[in-house]
Amino acid sequence: MINKAFFIVLTVGLFFGQTDGFADDNYEEIIKEVVALDKKRGEALKNKDYEFLNEVYADDWTYVIPSGTIMNKKDYFNLIKYIDYKKIEYEYLNSRCYNGNTVVINLINRIDTVFQGKEEKQELLYTRVYVKENGKWKIVAQQGTKISEK
Repeated sequence: MINKAFFIVLTVGLFFGQTDGFADDNYEEIIKEVVALDKKRGEALKNKDYEFLNEVYADDWTYVIPSGTIMNKKDYFNLIKYIDYKKIEYEYLNSRCYNGNTVVINLINRIDTVFQGKEEKQELLYTRVYVKENGKWKIVAQQGTKISEK
């Protein structure tokens, strides 16, 4: 009887203990680290810190822009040289960590930019994926959807 009770407790404990990282304290620290990096990435965009951006973006990074076009790192870096980011604000909605080496972030991005002399204010919904490569977090994919234009 004790063995059967132990087996039931162990089975229930293992089943309900499966969190895929959602509640693991270590994963919470990882999420905080990656969200802080994401904020720093935004500041680097605003300040045109291309050295930092080059380190954070994976070489095979892809971005599905709000119009549905897919950009690679080289094309994106060529484009952002011509964008003046006046304001970048993030509202983090949801962040998840998988296996301690992948973080998916959902957020709202509010930006004011000047591109080719035209001022633009946008509110975008983003999904960003970060992966730890050789001990460093890299953004590997990003997808944006326009919420509204102001």
